[in-house]
Amino acid sequence: MFQMVLINRVMERRELELPASGDEIREVYDQLKGKKGARRIEIAELKTSIPELNECLQGSNVNRRTLSELDFLARRVQQMTEREREIFKTAAGFSRELSLAYLINLSYNLGCYSFYSDVFTEGELGKYLAQNGYEGMSDGCERPVEWIGEQYHQAHMGKFTKHGYVVKNEKAIIPLYDGKNFPDLYAVLK
Repeated sequence: MFQMVLINRVMERRELELPASGDEIREVYDQLKGKKGARRIEIAELKTSIPELNECLQGSNVNRRTLSELDFLARRVQQMTEREREIFKTAAGFSRELSLAYLINLSYNLGCYSFYSDVFTEGELGKYLAQNGYEGMSDGCERPVEWIGEQYHQAHMGKFTKHGYVVKNEKAIIPLYDGKNFPDLYAVLK
């Protein structure tokens, strides 16, 4: 769920909680746009569980399309499991590009990230990797699990979260959203 406060140039404020119906979005937008239709509308406040989204969008201008994209993304995030939301939040933090189109596509591509549940330290990461046949040690020497975890973490730049370790894997993100036509809200990529 995204909670927003939108303002226009004359500082009229409207709250909007997404996901919302098309009528609710249109009503808030039209109220802020005014009769002349020339007022700029921006996001004064945004509260989501995705800190990067807050930082990226707060203060930015919005139009009907932006609000539709935010609503679609809110619906995608709402249907995620807690584990998927954790992967999504973390993956969003890995990217320098946080356009709404990118985030919508990312929401369909969580399989491009590996998730190691209950791995919270480099030592636990090294133990997990050693137990699962990690081939990253080319010199054939036995290394302490802490060292393996530290080297892997530094090389792959993953992140420890409250549910485990998230790291980008070799799969490429498949774009489903082209910036014009929304994909099936419930589509699943294999």
